[in-house]
Amino acid sequence: MYVLGDFNDRVILDCDEESLGMDGTVTAIRRKLDLKYIDRVMSGRGLCVMINQILQVEPMPILGPNDGRTCYRVVAEVILFKPLPREVLLATIISGDALGLRLSTGFFQDIRIPAHMLPTNSKFDEGEGQWKWVVEGVDRNQDLYFEIGALCRFRVVDLVFSNDKKDDSVPMLLIGTVNDSGLGLDIWWV
Repeated sequence: MYVLGDFNDRVILDCDEESLGMDGTVTAIRRKLDLKYIDRVMSGRGLCVMINQILQVEPMPILGPNDGRTCYRVVAEVILFKPLPREVLLATIISGDALGLRLSTGFFQDIRIPAHMLPTNSKFDEGEGQWKWVVEGVDRNQDLYFEIGALCRFRVVDLVFSNDKKDDSVPMLLIGTVNDSGLGLDIWWV
């Protein structure tokens, strides 16, 4: 679910950000990297959760005369949220419509369970505005609802990255399934 990655970047510091020596410089660089990368999707790599460590800091040529800023080339290691296919995760159902379910881990909300990846005999109840799984029993059928706010266990099917800048486009989409034993709401399997 989490992987390590590294990246190179250029960080520019104002002269007042460097007043504490090298320790102060590294702290200022980390703060700038935190603001730039944490909670952002690194295209094709995953959602940056944390700057793990700064591996290298090298001064670069001065930007210009009388500029007063310093530029550094930085190599840093990050912790990325990047679930792998077939990995099982737990998330909260935040909405549902005729197309399927939308889930959230609390820090990542672009998780979709398409309608065709819900259990066999699942139906969208227009009146209730939620999905239900109709479990056929010996004497009668039982309706198990995918309730909004409930914890749902799902298996990762795909992780899709997009560089599209459209308003409705998300940079990282996690697609999952609940069509297997032990998946779905935790309370169903107690």
